[in-house]
Formats: sequence, C-alpha cells, structure tokens
Amino acid sequence: MNQKMSQTPSEKRVLVTGGGGFVCRHIIEALLRAGFDVVALDRVFDADLLAYWRTQWAGRVEILTESITDLPPMTVDAVVHGAALTASAQEAGLSPEDHLRANFDPTLKILEWAQANSVRRTVCISSSAVYASTTGKVSEDQPPTPDGLYAIAKSATESLVQTLRREYGRDVITIRLSNVYGTGEISRESRPRVGLINKLIHSALTAGKMTILNPDELRDWTSTTDIGQAVVSLIDAPALNYALYNVASEQTLTTRQLAEEIQALLPETSLVISDDVRQILARQGYLSHERLQNDTGFDGWTSISDGLAQIIAWQREQLNLGVVR
Repeated sequence: MNQKMSQTPSEKRVLVTGGGGFVCRHIIEALLRAGFDVVALDRVFDADLLAYWRTQWAGRVEILTESITDLPPMTVDAVVHGAALTASAQEAGLSPEDHLRANFDPTLKILEWAQANSVRRTVCISSSAVYASTTGKVSEDQPPTPDGLYAIAKSATESLVQTLRREYGRDVITIRLSNVYGTGEISRESRPRVGLINKLIHSALTAGKMTILNPDELRDWTSTTDIGQAVVSLIDAPALNYALYNVASEQTLTTRQLAEEIQALLPETSLVISDDVRQILARQGYLSHERLQNDTGFDGWTSISDGLAQIIAWQREQLNLGVVR
C-alpha cells in the first residue's frame, strides 16, 4: 500500500526508514512538528498510527511499503535510517549470517540510495549495544566492543559512516541511543521485546504490583520524544563536526529506583523484590551527550518523572482504565 502525496520542496522533506517502529514514529512526530514533511518507509504500519497521521498530519506523511532495495528515486533533503531487526536470529528464524545481512545490507542500500539521489544529510541509528560492558560516562571516543549479531551490525555501521565521512566527504552521521522508553511501545515482529519501563507500568496498572529482578542493576534512560527532537537539531545544523553523536539524557537509575519512581506516580502499587537473581547487565555506564550539546545546542531532556507520567497516561488509554484525577 502506497499513499502518495504531492511533491514538496526537498529542503523540508525527510525519508525515514523503519517509520512504523517504536523509535522512528517519535522521530517522525518531531520532524512534522518542526515543519518537515515525511516519507515513512516500512514493511508494515499499525492501523492506529496511519489513522493518526491521516487526521492530525493530513497530506504531510507519504507511506511507502517497498523494500529498501526497491526504493524509487525521489527528492529529499535528509534520510533517517532507523530500520532494524532487534529480534534474535533464533526468534527471527534466521542463520547468524542472514541475521547480520538483515541489519547491515539495508544500511548499505540506503547509503547508496542517498548518494545517488543527492541527499544532503543521512542519519543512521546505532545503539549502546555496541559495548559489551561500560562504566561511568561513555563518550563517542570510547572504542566499541560488540558482542552479538545486532551489536556487530551497529558497530560496523558506525565504522562505515566514519569512513564515508572522512575519506569520501559524505555528509553522513550515526547517532547512538541508550536505553529508550516512551509511548507507543508494543511487541512487533522486528522488535518482540518490550522495554523494562513499559513492562513495569503495565504490571502496576493491571496487577497492582511490580516484581523486579536485580534491583541494583543500573541503566541510563532516554525518552523517544527527546530522541526525535535531537534528530531535528542534527538535521537542521548547517554543519556537523563528527560522524558519531550520542543521543542520551544521562539520566541513570537502578531498577529499584525506577520502580520507586513509578510507585510515586501510582502509590497504590506494591513493589516486590524477586529472589530470582540473574546475571547483571554489563553495561552499567551512561552515554555522554556533551558532543551533541556542543555542536547543536540541544539540551531538551525530559525528566524521568514526566516521561513515566506520559506512559502511564498512554497505557491507561490503551487499557481503557480512564484517567485518575
């Protein structure tokens, strides 16, 4: 299904791959609010998302369900490449080699397409998963230590973009995300696992309790709304000095602290610490956003409390629980 729209000036038009996904739908929202029109490319889009775009952003979003390999020529100012397969090879029914191709080959294709179509700037999305382990503040200069197929594909993307920028003069960058949270997160074929925050809030709303493992495990969290606004700042910047930017709020919480923040907003919820101790996540550090702030001036990070309140309101609506006043 292709929903065509009228041609718009290229300087206000952005192609977003993976446009139906959790993170990229928020990037698209930020682009629309900033005055850009969007071409959203994905294999499938949720019906409610399409309905929202039709009613709230009529004529501003073009829907494409072609494969990246079949993407037709068009005129856009920028590309945001967010299409990715985060399901494991086993979950996706793929061999390790095919799983790696599923994540890396589309990146090659979109970079080739952007060059052939004279796109001004291309933004590829990476992840803190490129690190097997971290401690403290992590800058973009810390070398990746990928362990796992998804991490290898993301690390390879970062290296490729660095090479294309340095040796071939292309205006391409990668953004590296920390743990993300926000509204609209549901299980999908390409991303079957829902993040910890949405899981905890769902349990609090439906069961009246939250059971947590490894209460002292530390993570840094960034709202998808902020990611979208940071991407706008990177696209708008006249020139950028680097090939890689961390897009992360630097807000770190243990699992216990996170649950307590939710409990403060849902005070009737009980908190249960499980005796089922599992291996602690080795990435205990947090991504530094200093480079992003210095180059773009962006510093609009949502507080954890405000971000959690947004998800609670969204989940209440999804569960038809109504708003408690």
